[in-house]
Amino acid sequence: MTALVAYPHEWRRRSVAVADCLAIGAGGRLAGEAEMLSGVLAAGPVVLHGCSPVTAPLLAAARRAADRPWWYADKGYFGRRSMVRVTRGRLQHDGFSGGARADRLRDLGVDIAPWRHGGRHVLVCLQSEQWMRDAEELSRRDWLAWVLALLALATDREIRVRTKRPPDGIEHRPLAADLADCWAVVTHTSNCAVEALVAGVPVFITGNSAASPMAAGPISAIETPCRPDGREEWAARLAANQWTLDELAAGDWWRQVGEG
Repeated sequence: MTALVAYPHEWRRRSVAVADCLAIGAGGRLAGEAEMLSGVLAAGPVVLHGCSPVTAPLLAAARRAADRPWWYADKGYFGRRSMVRVTRGRLQHDGFSGGARADRLRDLGVDIAPWRHGGRHVLVCLQSEQWMRDAEELSRRDWLAWVLALLALATDREIRVRTKRPPDGIEHRPLAADLADCWAVVTHTSNCAVEALVAGVPVFITGNSAASPMAAGPISAIETPCRPDGREEWAARLAANQWTLDELAAGDWWRQVGEG
């Protein structure tokens, strides 16, 4: 039996619906916040839906236990409002392994643009402070300072910093607007990397990201980014590792990345 963890956040109804479907598909059960906080989920197989202050200690414990099966679920790589990604023993798919679903990519309307060879600015995409601290075990401020220092040594282009959530009263610009006339994107593990690659923008990655196979190289090479072949196949592999709620409940995810 798999213990499934749900957590409260700004889309609580959606979160619980996803967690419920994951539990049904795995033949497991749904665990609530009180049970999580009580410590009874400290051992055994666990599916973690998202990283929050409540689930972060469970995630850290699961990662430290070499023999403990764990899975991580979050918004999909594509069609993020309707799809859910699930990976075993890591926060994102590695981008290399498993089958591909070009048909799913087409159904989601994902069109891989040609590689871009121009642009004026470099876009640094931040993730939430909570995610960097609890999931990546990094200081967001230190990471940003490190990236900006490397970029200052490597390029004279304008550097723009995109936050996960802007301060109150400031309109959140669509990513597509920030990618307009963008030379390259730099991020740790944000899904902005996947979206930038689909748009043809080279991406520099500093963490273990689903976008890593298509990364442009070290930040020091910002002026001479690699533009790897195979983005269509890469994207189709990611599309094959995300599911609708109905597919989760039907056990499609469990048959593909679970134990059974």
